[in-house]
Order: sequence, then C-alpha cells, then structure tokens
Amino acid sequence: MRRVRFIFAFVLLAALAIADTIDPLQQAWDHTWQGDFDKAIASYQAFAKQNADHEYAPVALFNAASIKMDELGDAKGAQKDFEKLIDKYPGSKWAAEAYCRLGEIALERSDRKAAVQYFQNGLKRLSGENYRMPDFWVNQAVEACQSSLAELHDPVFEIAVYQDLAQFMPPGEAAVNMVIALGEAQIAASNEQDAAATFADLMLTYSTFPQIGQVIAAHKDLVSQYHADFPWEDVERMSGLMTMIRQEQLTEAMDVVKAIEQKYPDGSLMEAAKLAKIIVQLKMGGDFETALDDLEFFISKYAESVWAPLAGEQTEFMDQMVRLEDRLKLNPDDYGTHVEMGWTLLRQRYNRQAEEHFGFATADPDNDIAYLGLGYTYLRMQDNEKCVEAFSTYLKNHPDEGDVYNRVGYAYIQLGNLEKALEAFEHYKDLEPDNPNTHDSYAECLMNLERYDEAIASYQRAIEINPDFTNPYFMLGQIYNTLENFDEALNWYQQYLEKDPAGFQSATAQERIDEISQK
Repeated sequence: MRRVRFIFAFVLLAALAIADTIDPLQQAWDHTWQGDFDKAIASYQAFAKQNADHEYAPVALFNAASIKMDELGDAKGAQKDFEKLIDKYPGSKWAAEAYCRLGEIALERSDRKAAVQYFQNGLKRLSGENYRMPDFWVNQAVEACQSSLAELHDPVFEIAVYQDLAQFMPPGEAAVNMVIALGEAQIAASNEQDAAATFADLMLTYSTFPQIGQVIAAHKDLVSQYHADFPWEDVERMSGLMTMIRQEQLTEAMDVVKAIEQKYPDGSLMEAAKLAKIIVQLKMGGDFETALDDLEFFISKYAESVWAPLAGEQTEFMDQMVRLEDRLKLNPDDYGTHVEMGWTLLRQRYNRQAEEHFGFATADPDNDIAYLGLGYTYLRMQDNEKCVEAFSTYLKNHPDEGDVYNRVGYAYIQLGNLEKALEAFEHYKDLEPDNPNTHDSYAECLMNLERYDEAIASYQRAIEINPDFTNPYFMLGQIYNTLENFDEALNWYQQYLEKDPAGFQSATAQERIDEISQK
C-alpha cells in the first residue's frame, strides 16, 4: 500500500511560518538544519510554552513532534506531542496536520482503523477560521484514508466514514473520488439501491468531470434498475464535453451546452453547461475580458453551486490574461509578453491561441524560446511534423537540451520515421548518459526497429542506473514475450509487478502472466 507522508507540512509550511520571526524560533530552525535535533525540539517546545498565544506556537509544537517522528524515530513521543497540540490548539490548521501525522503513525504499527479515524478527523478540519488547506493536502489525505479503508475490508465502516466526511469535503476531484468509493462500498455491503442513488446524484452533480465516464461504464445498468427515468443521453453528452473541448471540437461542444441550457432551467447540469459555454465561446474567438465578466457573473449567481469554485479558478487565469492583453495594447510588438501569453495559454490548453502568440514572437530573431513554445504547442495538438520543425529550430541554438531531443524522437516515431527517431534518442542518450530515461527511450525505438538484442541491453542499462525505474521491467517482458522466450518474459513481468503493483501497466502485465501460465 502506498503510504502518504505529510512531511511537506513540517518542511514547507513551518519554514514559511517562522520566516522573519523572533530569535528562539530561528535558533530552533538552525539546530534542525545542523542536525542537532534534541536542541531543536527543546527550542521549539520552549518557544511554545513561553508564547502560548503566539500564532507560531502550534507551528513550533508541530515541528518538535515531527522531528521526534522523522529524525529520531520516536513514534510514541511524537504521538503524545501531536495529541497535546490538538488538545491545546483544536481550531488551528496545525491540528489538521497533526491528525494526519497521527494517521501515519498508526499505519506504521498497522492499526489501519485508527489511521482511518485520524485521517477522518484531519479532513473534518480541512478548513476553519482564517485557513483552508490546499487541494494537494486534501487529495493526499483522502487517498490515505481511502487506501486504509480498502485494506480493512469493512464496507459498513467505510460507508459510515464517507457519509460523515461528505459534509466537509469541498467540491472537486477529491470529493468525486470519495463519492465513487462510497458507492462501491454500498455495493460491497449489498446496499445496491443506495449505491444507485449515490452514483445517480454524482453523475448529475459532476457531469463533466473525467471520472464520470468510468462511472457510466461501470454502473449504468445498476442506476437504470432503480432510476428508470435517469437522463442518460444528456449525462453521457456532458461527460464527453471536456474531451470535445480539448480536441477543439468546439462547434459540437457548443451544440451540447446550448441543448442542455434550453432543456434544464436549473440544476447542476444547467450550471455545468453555462460554465462550459463561457470556455467554449472564448476558445471560438471570444476575448478574455468578456469571459472574465461572464465568470464573475456566474459565481455571483450560482455561489452555492459545486461549479462556483471551478469558475473561481478560471477567473485567476482570465485576470492574468486580461493584464497581459493590456500590456500588449501599450506595445503590440512586445515579444516577451507574447511568449508569456503563449505559455500561460498552453498550460490551460488554449492551444490555438498559444500557437498564435508563440508564432508572432518568432519574428524576434533573438527569441528562440518562442520555437520551444511552438514545439510543445504542436506536441499538444498532435501535429508531429510542425512539432519536429519547431523543436529542431530551437535546438540549432540550444543543442545541449536533452529533453527536447526526446520529444523530437517520439514525434518522429509518430511520423513513422524510426531512423530519425533513433538519431534523436542517441543525442538524448549522449547528453544524459546517467539518466535512465534516455536509455529507456532509446530502447523503445530499437524495439520498434526489431533490434531486440540492443533494446534488451539498453533497458538493462536503465535498470542498472536506477533499479526503481519500473518501465524497463515491463518492456523487457514485452520483448521476451515477442521472442517467445516465455520464462524470461514471465520473470520480467513478475519483477515489474513487484516493483509497481498499482502501475498503469500492471493490469496488462498480469494478463500476460496469466496467458503465459496457460501455455
């Protein structure tokens, strides 16, 4: 099981919290970095005792307990200190952090039920007065809770935990994953009618989230059994909406959102359609200032919607783009701003607009970075010929950037030009001989060329450099399976599963093992 560690809170959040503060905390921090952990603990605890009302007091207690746990291996002492922190500062975000560290301690002693309860208490405190835990913290805590619950094999307990947490979870990926887990637990507990209701509500509430397609595929029959009038056609169209938008099928996407708007005067389906419509209009040639106004109106009108926080995230991007556009109004030939806009647009998958701004910036003979941006844009657009052309132009003045050669190599593979691909991967390997990925990419091309002995040697070199790099194990299984050396294939597939039992190739590896075992 993958154990989630919350050490980031100890290092990152605590470091930020004590910056520019009084000497005792600075001394504690210095002791920590110098490796004098006993003195660091004493300094943190002394500060907290002498300044109990100071905003950094819980930070100091958290750091002291974390040092005991992580550096001294004193889990019992750390547990007592985390519990004291929670008792003294129950309303602080450090109480939430402390609960998650207690969950980690419980996992170390294999007490999964206690771990679940600790993570549960941490998640129930993910927001409070003047604080809101970041999304990555929420996602990690949810994952830790879910994995611990799964190992308990107690669906009744699992259901109770998820139902308790539902009221505390903010809208988003973590909430969707938790509801899916709730539905699965209800099925495991033979509560199929409840599971059908859970999945039906989830699909209507979060219709455009990527997980919804999987829910439809897995549970359509179950939901239909108890909800004969469920609007499958509309939900299925909405579940494919983000894919349409990513693939620039904007006319089709606009048809979907308009149809949903007309059919549903209220509810989450309508709200999802209205939000998507703003994005589609922008991608079809609208301007960011109008889109920003539309988003702000959406947030004010649908403040209680699960889509309001997502709209809020988009407003940050739109506001940034409006400011960049204002800069260009003053100087339309500001190539640096065009490049900055290109990267910002590319990160948000506005590929056509990114292409336009990077392309404009190539007029500046000193702006090679524009060609790098174009290369990544065409990579995203799956235009491999233009991708190779843009990256190759960039490499003329930057011949030492190995990762760009790697991108060129894979673009050539997509074009079917394996010899050119191999040449690019050779450059990559020569530039970074101690990077296992260079040997992995080179080996993949050799395998496509059916130069199996060389591919095997290259994959084995990647493993020599980093035995925990898992892809070569799977690929060696593939090569030996192709060569009908089934004993070797079985060996490498099994090693892959041992290294990465939950990897994205694990299901395929297990299928191959089953096939070989039947021969």
